[in-house]
Amino acid sequence: MISLLPDEAARQESLGFKTRDGMLLPNPKTGKCPHKKPNGLCGLHYSPYKPFGCIASPFTLNGADTLIVRNRYNMMKCHGHGQPAYVCFRASLDLILRENAAQVIQQIISGKDSIDTEIDGRIYENLKYLDGIKHSRPSY
Repeated sequence: MISLLPDEAARQESLGFKTRDGMLLPNPKTGKCPHKKPNGLCGLHYSPYKPFGCIASPFTLNGADTLIVRNRYNMMKCHGHGQPAYVCFRASLDLILRENAAQVIQQIISGKDSIDTEIDGRIYENLKYLDGIKHSRPSY
């Protein structure tokens, strides 16, 4: 389930991919993300076309507006090798918190359960928007 910001939906459509109600529609043959390669990896990884929601995906805002690791990412092999999410998914934190803040947080949080910080208002609104699409739309 890939939710898109409005400009990302337009970009995906211009690249020939279908969207509906803010969601990237799956490949009709596989039922999976149309960018998923046969080896299971993302075809947009490290490209400028990778949607904000995909990059930010390891993290989400909970009901108290606290940035947390999505549970499914705790189960991934890369996370299972003993590295915490803030190390494994540093690119995601760089996007959400900006690179300098993410670096400082990574240095501070080592060995702690949580830390307080602020998220840029635009990034916060993007996270809320994308979560709203996921929770209010039917599956395709």
